[in-house]
Amino acid sequence: MSISYPALLKKLEQELYSAKESQGSPQMREHIYSMKTLCEVILEEGQEVQYNKKPMSQPMPNQMQAQQQPSRSVQVDQSEPIKTDDGANGDSIFDF
Repeated sequence: MSISYPALLKKLEQELYSAKESQGSPQMREHIYSMKTLCEVILEEGQEVQYNKKPMSQPMPNQMQAQQQPSRSVQVDQSEPIKTDDGANGDSIFDF
């Protein structure tokens, strides 16, 4: 999965703004940690990160066939209730 630099930098700016707004509170540390994590993602991705590129999503051939085939429903004729060993075959869902 590729994440673009602009998307990461925008999120980094949002976290920086939130950290400045929550200065002196425990949430400030959380925002700074989020910034650290975003920076690590940018550095680890290296050349895999795409700049201003959006991946194109194309359906797989087997997905296209599944969408084209109509669904078939199977009906089971059950005229007799299912019998269990303990004889609990009443109509209520609370019959055990």
